[in-house]
Amino acid sequence: DACDAQPDDACDAQLGDVCHVLEGHEDGVTSVAWSPDGSIIVSGSKDETIRLWDSAKGRAGRVIKGHTDVVHSVAWSPDGKQIVSGSRDWTVRVWDSATGTAIHEMKGHTKCINSVAWSPDGKRIASCSLDGTVRTWLAENAIAGTVLRGHDGDVNCVAWSPDSSHVLSGGEDAKLLLWDARTGLPDDDIQDRTDEDPEISLLQDRSIARTSDAENEGHTDVVHSVAWSPDGTQVASGSLDGTVRVWDADTGSTDIVLQENSAAVDAVAWSPSGTQIASGSRDNAVKVWDAKTGVVDLVMQGHISNVTSVAWSPDGTQIVSGSWDKMVRVWDARTGKAVGQELEGHTDFVNGVAWSPDGRRIA
Repeated sequence: DACDAQPDDACDAQLGDVCHVLEGHEDGVTSVAWSPDGSIIVSGSKDETIRLWDSAKGRAGRVIKGHTDVVHSVAWSPDGKQIVSGSRDWTVRVWDSATGTAIHEMKGHTKCINSVAWSPDGKRIASCSLDGTVRTWLAENAIAGTVLRGHDGDVNCVAWSPDSSHVLSGGEDAKLLLWDARTGLPDDDIQDRTDEDPEISLLQDRSIARTSDAENEGHTDVVHSVAWSPDGTQVASGSLDGTVRVWDADTGSTDIVLQENSAAVDAVAWSPSGTQIASGSRDNAVKVWDAKTGVVDLVMQGHISNVTSVAWSPDGTQIVSGSWDKMVRVWDARTGKAVGQELEGHTDFVNGVAWSPDGRRIA
């Protein structure tokens, strides 16, 4: 541990300190998330377990067992009292974060679950799967909500709007779908509801109705990442077609197509201010875009393989990126320069990165 000789609060992401190496999983780590108060890190793994870690001391906490296959995704409830997980065993499970006790097991998906997300109001959980569906569940009692069908293949990612009213999903079919999470129906002012197609609101179809410009018709390849703007008025998406697209969440029209990428885009993230978007792509670069004009403000180069994940610091001054080159890098979001040293230590691909709520540490 690089910080053994220092007090715990001396660890600082800005200095490139390796605060702790959290060892215990017996296979690859697929997902990590900080608790809302930043005191605990939860991780999911190919070893079928979920582990909790004391983030300040780097100590291993509870090992949560119950899934019977790879745990692909983990997320905290907004109050930090519970954890939700999604697995290749086709189940979504909710756990007590203090005791590790299983609270709910939600069944319904018929294939591997790729992603889970807890609504900001804490009332619902969303999950997406290789079975082509998005499902919502009441967090309190695990009662299943509407099964949201509209994708024509695997659903890769799911995200809640800041006001918890809508769910956004992206899939292998190159579609970006927006759902009213309260009803499972599209908004009346976006698309007429019909008995034949009552559930989906397809962003690309909305924009096609407004323009003949081919670039506004939607992604043409797999959508790997989606993110809501902080105010919930816009959506950003990254695709293997090499574009980042910004959509009006109310009308579904394409506001901007960001096309400076020369390779597939695996990650997108909004700045806390909502004025910029960061992307990670397979040309090994991290890029920062003006969310209003679509101009590339910064290009950060240093990784030597695909950039798989990006995240803004809570104050918006820095960006962290993870890559298949096994490195984690921190960048100054104002100048594009590297901050501190590259963070070495991983011996395989870095699949995800996340800032602690206080902005001082990175997992």
